[in-house]
Amino acid sequence: MRKLLLYALILLAIPAGAQKKHSTKQTAFDFGADHIITFTPIAGIVSYGNFNPGIGFDYEYIVSRKLGMGIHIPVMYGFNDVTYVDYYNNYSLKRTCFFTAPGIRFHTGKKGGKVDFATGPSVLIGNMNFRYKDDNGYHPSSAPSDYSYNMLGIVVDNSLNFTRNHFVFGFNVKVGTMADKHEDSHYFMQFGMQFGGKF
Repeated sequence: MRKLLLYALILLAIPAGAQKKHSTKQTAFDFGADHIITFTPIAGIVSYGNFNPGIGFDYEYIVSRKLGMGIHIPVMYGFNDVTYVDYYNNYSLKRTCFFTAPGIRFHTGKKGGKVDFATGPSVLIGNMNFRYKDDNGYHPSSAPSDYSYNMLGIVVDNSLNFTRNHFVFGFNVKVGTMADKHEDSHYFMQFGMQFGGKF
């Protein structure tokens, strides 16, 4: 009787041990890199009801390969665009913007995988400048003073990447809200196409 109980316990223990080992293997995460650097040559920035084409760079340090968690620091510049044109006085109101959005992201891709989705919260810090310029690039005497808006808020930073060895290509979207309200808008969004590498 004791032998039968011993055999039964052994038979029950083997599948449980194998299942536990298999589960550990399935849930173990290894992103396969500590650093990710990407360049965004084509981007759009929507803030305070205005749109700017942009360009940017991203750096991310993976603090935990098993969790797929990284500290992400993007930097983006919004090119000169026109908000308002005064044809009578021959000047226009042009705007540029610059921001960074440091935060934490969690990756779902694994080492050897070809697709990786990352998402996480970020703090938006930046500035949008408005400048009155004439055709020669000077501030007209008849124009009001230049001004600027602070860009401070919270965004969700999303990125879908396709990887091959160390090469990374994908798309990024940041959506959130800003603390200040200008032109009846708190809304913020930035989207773009990126490429770079992980190592």
